[in-house]
This record gives sequence, structure tokens and C-alpha cells, in this order.
Amino acid sequence: MFIRKFKGGKDNQHSYYKLIETYRDSSGKVKHRTIKSLGREDMLLAKDPLAIQKLYERYGGSRQEKDNKAAMSRAETTLAEMAEMAPEGAEYPIVNYGHYVVRHLWRAVFEFPRKFDQVQKVLQIHYNIDDAVSFMVATKILHPDSVLGTYDSQDQYLGNPIEAVPLDSLYDMFSVVKAHKDSLMAWANRALAKEVPADRNTLFFYDVTNTYFESSMSDEEKAYPDTDFAENVLAMADQPGIKERLTQDCFDATGSLVVEKLPDWFWEAVSEENIEFLRMRGPSKEHRTDLPLISIALVIDKYGFPMDFAVYSGNRSEFKSMKQSIEKFKVKYGIDQAILVADRGLNSSSNLRMLQDNGLGYVMAQKISPLSAELKKELTDIDSYVPFDPDHPDKGFYKVIDGYRPKTVENAIESTLIFTFNSKRYRRDLAILEAWRNIVLDKAAKKTKLGKRNSGWQSLARLEGDSKNKLIVGVDEQAYAKKKALCGFAAMIYKSPPKEKPNNSNLNDQSGATHMDMSMGRTEGKEKVDICRKAKKQPDASHIASIYHQLNQIEDCFRVMKTNLGLRPIYLWNTDHIKGHVAICVLALILVRYIQWKLQRANESLSIHEICSALNGADLVCWRGKDGKLYVHKTIRGIKHLRDGRQRLSVKELVRKVIDSKSKERPIDKIMKVCGLVPLNSTYSRHELSRCLKTRFSSDEDMLSAPLVALLYTNKAADDNKNVTTLK
Repeated sequence: MFIRKFKGGKDNQHSYYKLIETYRDSSGKVKHRTIKSLGREDMLLAKDPLAIQKLYERYGGSRQEKDNKAAMSRAETTLAEMAEMAPEGAEYPIVNYGHYVVRHLWRAVFEFPRKFDQVQKVLQIHYNIDDAVSFMVATKILHPDSVLGTYDSQDQYLGNPIEAVPLDSLYDMFSVVKAHKDSLMAWANRALAKEVPADRNTLFFYDVTNTYFESSMSDEEKAYPDTDFAENVLAMADQPGIKERLTQDCFDATGSLVVEKLPDWFWEAVSEENIEFLRMRGPSKEHRTDLPLISIALVIDKYGFPMDFAVYSGNRSEFKSMKQSIEKFKVKYGIDQAILVADRGLNSSSNLRMLQDNGLGYVMAQKISPLSAELKKELTDIDSYVPFDPDHPDKGFYKVIDGYRPKTVENAIESTLIFTFNSKRYRRDLAILEAWRNIVLDKAAKKTKLGKRNSGWQSLARLEGDSKNKLIVGVDEQAYAKKKALCGFAAMIYKSPPKEKPNNSNLNDQSGATHMDMSMGRTEGKEKVDICRKAKKQPDASHIASIYHQLNQIEDCFRVMKTNLGLRPIYLWNTDHIKGHVAICVLALILVRYIQWKLQRANESLSIHEICSALNGADLVCWRGKDGKLYVHKTIRGIKHLRDGRQRLSVKELVRKVIDSKSKERPIDKIMKVCGLVPLNSTYSRHELSRCLKTRFSSDEDMLSAPLVALLYTNKAADDNKNVTTLK
């Protein structure tokens, strides 16, 4: 028997205590029944402040306390038994249980099994699709590997997670995930909507990255078109600008497109859009232009959770793909009156107008080098700046330019331009500039030739000779002076969403959206400028700047996916599998972000790397006791993690850190607590371990894979009556 606490009364406002008994029914199934109601907590404490403590002392405590007592008692005999068994050649497998944290969230919070149960029934898949996808997502967090490597390592994980999933089915799983990508992301977002604040879709961040393959040939060279090419062609033909140009003979009597009738100009446009092949060479953010790439566009909310993504060809322009991504995202989730934050690499007049046409506002970085002389003069007039925080000038200064229009763009959208200056950025920019200067001087000393002036250090080179083969002779002091004058300065543009309510200029409203009034300024030539000098006319640029600086969240998402979740390099070649692989990585990112968010709400701070490392290091030693039963014992993180994040420490510092960490709560215990599981603290039987992990191990074979059970059964110290024939 044990004591259990229940919630009850109106709106579950009261707590009640009951004495519960565990028993087995006629079929052997474990059940519980109430033996006695012990009373309401507040009423018991009103009579006796020690009433609850006395109840636990009288009846032996809660189920968990009893389990802990039994585990600690059993731990006292563990070392003796294992020492006695070791000389006889006993072997003790080590398995990981960290994936049960992901598995619990996968089922209890996101309820993905219900979703995949629908998919299973429709597709009539012969293997358990939920087991395959959930395990692949979990291993991306714990220890990312290739599909073959993941399949081979399944025995290392508690619970025999994919015993009934063949290797070929793991590959097929990617196609299923790709086909249901949109519904899976919508499902995940609905689950997150119940957990995070409701204003998550008032501000979102968009960026594009690319990743490479371990392959020497592109899909074009292999003549392997994207499996979605036909769908992409139809979608392109349905675009308003193109559909209006198509003649009537391009459609049949039902209004369907006749591909054979499409004109040559349409196919030329298709070729320019780069939608026929997926793995293609292009500008690489990781400087891997020698390998084929894919581009990944990602949208995250204001709390850092991925909302949607899209996969494009490696040579597809991110300027052109942004329109397709945002319009599809807006329609799918009904986004309205929201602010989009993006890097300056996506700042183009067409994209800004596209955002405005879709009812979205924006905060984007703005290049300062192409600004007019007048604006550069305003930019460098540091005396006209005001501090973000008067009490902390080190946080930087800003200036607002209202009614900004680029003079080189016809019918450009009017935005608010915000200049910023930061001393830390000044020192960084100056250090980079000096490094470039030294590179140029070194190249000049070596009489290096340069085909043409380009970005970076090459922009500082003073050249002599013909245009195709110029010799570097020194530093262009004029170019150097211009760049030095701009050190420490930056700019961004802002525009509130159209169709906003009148007189709503509160930047910090309850919805989380940002707004400001757009006043018309004076016009000089083609560039309209209004210099806001008075404080009462200036919007809260500090908040806008802080919003833009949150863009590092999406950069952090890309870094986590590539470094911790195994996004790259990609070893797959089938385009459906490739897109499914990206979807698996995004789902893994959602899960690990959710763990981090739960930790933050519990005032615990762990990085994504620390979370992944803790889950990867959650190991159990498995052994069979003298009674023939299977037991597990928690281990320390293992020597492979002793130097994790401590590479710069001396030996003495490392030893001190290791000793100090033994007295602190383990990261895996913190993670399990916030995720609703019970941290492991000693030796557990199969049933006790099931309760801690909120799962069910009906037999040893449910707990470990068949090869591991066989290994334990053939242990000389195990019961001689046990044999491998008892296995499934």
C-alpha cells in the first residue's frame, strides 16, 4: 500500500490524500484500488501541522518514496553481487535511456502517435511508423548518425525501440514524413499553441541556409530531377503574373493545364527559377562550393520554436524563394498583423513589397555603404544620437530617420530607417579592417595579382595594370578611410503591418506586435528623408533594435541543426528522402527547444549542447541478480563527457570541476523533472524503472533487445535454468 495525492473539488482547488493498494487481477495485470480516504490537505493541516508527515510515517510513504527506499536498499547489495559474479566472466551491457525523455514528450505533449496512427491506417504500412519516426527524431538529439549507423546502434537504447522495423523501412520512413510534412508541422504547432503564450505568431523570423552532401555530382549531372518537379511546374503556372500570360490553348475543357502546350518563354522562366533539380552547386554559406547543396528556408516564432520550413534547390536564389515560402506560410497558418524579421541578405524592394501586399510588417538590416551622401552624413553625426539606455551608454546609441525611400528604386516602399552605433561593434569592425589592411600589404609585398576588385580585403587593394590581370601595389587609402568612418555604425529598416488600427502607435502592446506612426517628410530629389530630432516624435527604436537582435535565434537554430542534430552532411540521394531528413531534423529541433523552454520556466539554464550531451550520457548498467531478475543501475556520465565544454581548463581546474559536479544535481535529472519523469538515483527492477520512465516493460525482451537478453541469459552467474529458448 502507498499514499497518493489527488486534486479535487471545484476547479481542482483542493488536494486529497488516499491510501492505495496495488494488486493483480485474474489475468495478472497490475491494478490499483482505494483502501481508505485520509482527508483533505488543508483540513488535516488545520488540525495538526504535522498531519501529512505522520500519515507518511504511518503508512510507509508514497509509491515513489517506497521505490526509492527499495532501490537504495538494493544498491547496497549490488556491488557485492557484481563483484562475486565478475570473476566468472559476467558481462554488463550499458544502454541509454535518454530517448525516453523525447519519447515521453512525443506522446504526452505533442501526441504524435495519434497522428501517425491515422497515417498508418491510410497507407497500411507493415511496420510501426510512429516507432520509426520517434526513434529517428530522438537519435538526432542524442547521437545523430546515418540511417545505417542508427539501425546498427539500436541495441544501445533501452526499450528495444525499433525491433520490428527493418532497415529498408527506415529509409521508406523518410518518404512518409516528406509526404505528410505540412500536416506534421501543423500538428506540432497546435500542440505548441497549448504550451506557449498566444502571441507567438505576432513576430516571426525568417532566414535561409544551405547544407552540403558527401557527393561529387549534382542531380543535374546525374540527370535525376526532383520528384516534386511536376508539382512545382504546376504551381509556377498558377502564379498570377504567369497565369495571365498563358493563352487559352494551354488549358483543356476542364480548365486543367496542358503541359505540352506551354510556350517556350514559360520553360525559360522555369529554368531561371531552378526548380528542376534539387542537389545543385551554388553559393555556400559554409564555403563548400565544390559539393552539391540544398537550401533550407526556416520560419521560427518569437520564442524560438520552428513554425515551418521549405527545401529548395542549392542554386535557387533566396530572394526568389522568399516569396513562395512566406505566402505559403501565411495562408497555411492564417498569419496577419505580424512582423517579419530577416537579415539584410533578403532585403530587396520586391520582397518588401511582397510583405506589404501580404499584410505583414518587417524589421530588416539595411546596408549602409549604398546610402546617399546626405544619409551617410546623418549616419556619422554621432552627436545627434540618443542612448538606448541613458544609465548604460555602453549599450549603444540610435537615431531615427522617418520616411526613408531608396532613391535608386522606382516606387520604393517607404520605411523607417534606424541608425545605431555601438562601441563594441566599432572595435570589432576596426579590428577586421586592420586585418584586411595587413592582408593587402602582405599581398602587395608578394606582388600578388588580382583579377578584379571584390568584397572583403580585396576592396582595399590599390591595383595597377589591365582590367583582367591587375597587380596589387598597396592599400587604397581613400577606400580605407571611407570604411573606417563607418566602423561601429549599422542600420535597419522598419515598417508596421498595413491595415493596422488608427492611432495605434504603441510599440509594446499586449499582442507583442510592434507599431509606429509613419509621418511624411520632406522630399529631396528621389529620396524622401525626415530627420526625427525630437524625442516625442521618435518611435521606440530600442525595442525595434532588440527585436532585430533576436534574429540570432534563427541563426542559432541553423547552428544547432548542423552541429547537434546531424543536418549535414547529408548522405541520402533520393529527393523525397532528403526532404524527409530535413523534416526529421526540424521535428528534433522543436523537441529539444521545448525541453530548453521547460527548463527556463523552471529557472534552470542549459544550452542545447548541454541538453543533447546530458541525454546522450544517460546510461544504465544492466545485470541479472542472483534471483534471476533483470536490474539496472545508473552510471555517471562516462569518461567520454569529462572534458565536454572544458577543453581550455588545466588539469587541476578540470579535476576541481569534476569533483564539484558530483555534489550538484545532474543535468539529466533536471531535464527529467521538468519533462514529468522521475530521475533515477540507484538500482531499479524492471517494474520500478517502468514507473520512473512512465512506460511499460512487460518482459525482459520489452526492456532490452533480444541480443542483449541473450547475452545476460548466457552469463555464467545467471540462473542455470534460464536459456535462450525463452526469447521471442
